[in-house]
Amino acid sequence: MRQDYAKELADLEREEAEAKAAAEADAAEAAAEGDEEWVGGRETVDPSTLSQRERDNRMTNQIGANMWRTCNPAYDARSMNTTSVTKAEFTYDPEDIEPVDKTHFRRRDNFTFYVEAAAKSHNLAKASAKEASAE
Repeated sequence: MRQDYAKELADLEREEAEAKAAAEADAAEAAAEGDEEWVGGRETVDPSTLSQRERDNRMTNQIGANMWRTCNPAYDARSMNTTSVTKAEFTYDPEDIEPVDKTHFRRRDNFTFYVEAAAKSHNLAKASAKEASAE
């Protein structure tokens, strides 16, 4: 198990090194040709040159950002208001409500009979104690 993990880690590091070398070679080639490396303030990277670990990291970061996008309120600088995307996403729709299956809902068994009998005896004892103290 430990050797498998070490081997997998070594393979990932080797893939990263190969991908970085290929990306550096492509960047040098693009610089020599005069191509732009930056588009919109971000470096353009061909996903096929990324290692598996880098692709997984990018996917995880995108999932994390998209997961919290719908539940956290956002601040709109144009209107100076906070807006919640949740209200727009989760609106009440009666068609989405499924009927509740009550086949096992509050089914009577020996425990419920015991609790009812204990409650009745407690209430009777309480009532008789009140009557005795009132006399």
